[in-house]
Amino acid sequence: MQKIRIVRNALIIPYSKGSGGLGVFDANKKFVSQSMILRQDAPLYDPPRFTEAEDYVKGVHLYAGIMSWHFGHFLVESLSRLWPLYDSPEPFSSLLFVPKGLADRDRSEAAFQAQVLDCIAPGMPRRVLTRPTRVERLIVPEQGFGTGNMEGGIAQFRSFIHSRIWPEPEVNAPKFLYVTRAGLHKRKKGHILGDSSLKQYLKKRGFYVVHPERLQVTEQISLYRGAKRLIFDDGSAVHLFGLVAQPGQVAASIQRRFADPSEVVGWRQLRTMAGIDLKSFDAVMREWRPAHAKQATSKSHGELDARHLFESLKGFGVVSEEDTAESLGLPSPHSVANSMAQIDYVPWERPKPLPEPPALTSFWGVNVPVGSHLSARNIRSLRDGVYKRQEVRNAFTHIQTDDRVLELGARAGILGSAIALNCKVEALLSFEDNSDLIQKARALYERNGLKDQVEIRHNIIVAGDNPSAGISVENNCLSYHTVDNEKPQSSSRRKEQVATVYLSEVVKEFQPTVLLMDIEGQELSFLENGDFSNFRIIIVKLHRRIYGRDGMKRCRAALRSAGLRQDRNNCRRGVETWIRD
Repeated sequence: MQKIRIVRNALIIPYSKGSGGLGVFDANKKFVSQSMILRQDAPLYDPPRFTEAEDYVKGVHLYAGIMSWHFGHFLVESLSRLWPLYDSPEPFSSLLFVPKGLADRDRSEAAFQAQVLDCIAPGMPRRVLTRPTRVERLIVPEQGFGTGNMEGGIAQFRSFIHSRIWPEPEVNAPKFLYVTRAGLHKRKKGHILGDSSLKQYLKKRGFYVVHPERLQVTEQISLYRGAKRLIFDDGSAVHLFGLVAQPGQVAASIQRRFADPSEVVGWRQLRTMAGIDLKSFDAVMREWRPAHAKQATSKSHGELDARHLFESLKGFGVVSEEDTAESLGLPSPHSVANSMAQIDYVPWERPKPLPEPPALTSFWGVNVPVGSHLSARNIRSLRDGVYKRQEVRNAFTHIQTDDRVLELGARAGILGSAIALNCKVEALLSFEDNSDLIQKARALYERNGLKDQVEIRHNIIVAGDNPSAGISVENNCLSYHTVDNEKPQSSSRRKEQVATVYLSEVVKEFQPTVLLMDIEGQELSFLENGDFSNFRIIIVKLHRRIYGRDGMKRCRAALRSAGLRQDRNNCRRGVETWIRD
């Protein structure tokens, strides 16, 4: 299906009791599929029944879809068709919306809608059509953003968002934010139970508390863009942050409802649009819902396990050394029950027991336990999502579920685990030279339920004839260096002989489609001597400091000779992606 269609003499039909749905028809009375509205990957409305137009609009206009009066759904659905503002096949003079439903037909534009649209489409007129309307020429883009699998947005929508000029942060903007729902009415909006105490706890530890409902949207954006570390109560504010977030920011969301990791609000959006690993703190031991509710709703309240939340915050670098779980001030079960009874809420027990709190904040969903192989710098890098950031971005962009990944230079298995977990690859085979890290990697795979999907071997892969190779192992560090017999070794290192295995043998056995490689400067020889015809994608870390500018050119020439082309959008910090068309 085309992502955008220009329809002459189009008919826009809003939702009504008689229409049965909403959308656009062409001049031949055929429904325009690009106008379909999806939520959670399923149609939100059926195509409407055809009806005659009651109004007529001359000129060229953009079909903008539904206008929602719910803040979160407005962000992910009402903005989802505006991407032609960045790259339209032809100029248009206004945005044409339709109401979300019958109750919205007579509503005026809300303040938050006006503020966002004035920011994202400055000077562009807009209308909400409440009657069937014929349009002389209508640009109909497909939905470029949404919920579920659409939360990451299509490439055109992401380009549009990245091209916007957002409000800049103040010079002295706070660097740590806690975005709370504590000010919302408990009968109308869900909360973390004990959120007021948690707010005070974080405030004492340097966090600036943000009540979004008290601020203009532009003020919220300015604060979000200026912060380095943000913690959100699970809710729509995460979607706004996701639109304006910048690489390098660190964010977490405290859940208030039972949720599978794939259902956490904003995680796909932040991963795809900004390369941010949204940490999910799921400490909900009971969910309190209105007595009539059969499933979680926007009104659900979360009763949290203090120890689990405390350990999550500790891994996020928030708590002080003298703090304990009791320092959070969360209410007792008895106090929660009394409070919820007053508003006629009933408890729902967690379907499965809470897992043990993470020993370290997760790295892209991978639970990484603290160990002697992780320095304080390693821990901060993992916690903040900085570790192997470019490799992660490139892998998430290109690797698919049916891929078989060959990883050279696995270290402790952290990057491979993140790829296996997030890309859900068919299989991943890793090779690591440092014997100290082999068992660390296997323990990590076991801890994260990946042992049947991921394997690691203690070998060096060579692309040509090469005897057993030596490496120099750095004690207690996620690194190694190839041996240079001309130079003395540091006292913190030891030499280790590692058996070699030929690339051709591994390819024949494993049949990989993706090569992920960081072999500390040995790439030049490997690329010039190997056969890479099996590989659809190669993601490689090149080390210019080792083999110089000429060596970089030779590496790239070898990749081109293998029939691959460079993906220039995913080549940064020495990490390059090469793909086969």
